[in-house]
Amino acid sequence: MNSDNISFVIPNYNGERTIESAVKSILNQNYNGKIEVIVVDDFSKDKSIKVIESKFNKDKRIRLIKNEKNLGLANSLNRGVKNSKYELIGILMCDCELASKDWLKKMVNIINSDKKIGSVCSRYLLPKKVWDEYSFFDKAIFAKEYYMSVTGKKKGGKHALIRKKVLEEIGYYDAKSYRIAGEDADLMCRIMKKDYKVVLTSNKIMHYHVYYRLTLRQHLFNKALPIGEAIGVNFRRHGFKSLGNKYWNAFTSTFIYIGLFIPYIRWLSLIIILGAILTFIWYFLKYSRDVKLVFLPFLKIAKDIFNIIGFWRGFIKNKQVS
Repeated sequence: MNSDNISFVIPNYNGERTIESAVKSILNQNYNGKIEVIVVDDFSKDKSIKVIESKFNKDKRIRLIKNEKNLGLANSLNRGVKNSKYELIGILMCDCELASKDWLKKMVNIINSDKKIGSVCSRYLLPKKVWDEYSFFDKAIFAKEYYMSVTGKKKGGKHALIRKKVLEEIGYYDAKSYRIAGEDADLMCRIMKKDYKVVLTSNKIMHYHVYYRLTLRQHLFNKALPIGEAIGVNFRRHGFKSLGNKYWNAFTSTFIYIGLFIPYIRWLSLIIILGAILTFIWYFLKYSRDVKLVFLPFLKIAKDIFNIIGFWRGFIKNKQVS
């Protein structure tokens, strides 16, 4: 099978605002190989399907798969991969867009340079036009990510081009344990355990975060809690290398917050927590002067607590339950 042909899988859930741009960013690539785009709609409640059917109904490169109920991100990804026909699998979220027209050419050149490369990752960046639309709570949560995007300091990335045979060998995404987060980090660890390389490139994907503009309750219950659970599952399975941030994460912050109740170390814990809060505020102040910033210390502590609760629940249950 030709390793220059690509099957893109786009898991879609309520991506009405961005799904057209996501698909077009693939179709507009300066690329000579064959491309198919498989959009897997996870029982969206908006007009996503109508947008896809009206904009791309005559394009034979586009296929739409409709889940009859909401199955979650990992299930949707797996369904798209299993219905693909090419050897290389591109992964693009419905609220994302390839940042340049030579993105695919560069990614394919990298993965074809070494048969031991199982996956090539791309950096996800937060555009200014998205930041400008954010609510106060969105800006508070994503201030650090925006700073990293603007300054070019963002280090991590997500799977964007994967060998299909590698996915088949490791058993695809773990849909039993992950629904809305964590599946990507788990996949990376499992790929490397099979002695395949995971390469992070400088190629960029613009991430529009259309699911945000959330309330405080949504950020805590719908995001912080399940993401914490996913991190807990990954930590149980893959250890410290799955945590990302080595110094401030749900595992270390657990003991720092517990330290507040231990006489001999409570002052040290308090200093560390205050430092984390000030850093949280500093990122926010780089790009916003909202007077509601007085609530940032409480938001930081609440987010930490929900992350910690989710982390240990995921660790104990060994799956994402929220």
